Amino acid sequence: MTKNEKQQLETIRRYLKDGFQYLNCGRISLGVSNVEKAEILLDVLLTLADKNPKR
Repeated sequence: MTKNEKQQLETIRRYLKDGFQYLNCGRISLGVSNVEKAEILLDVLLTLADKNPKR
């Protein structure tokens, strides 16, 4: 796993953690927004992984 991939996974983790906190305290639109951002970034990472298989 490259440094860039690790940073992107950390960003996804933060989006999900913050999204959970927002949802937990009733800030639904912010929570949903963060979860959607995490989903998009994860989709991009998976697509890149499929296009660049390990040697």
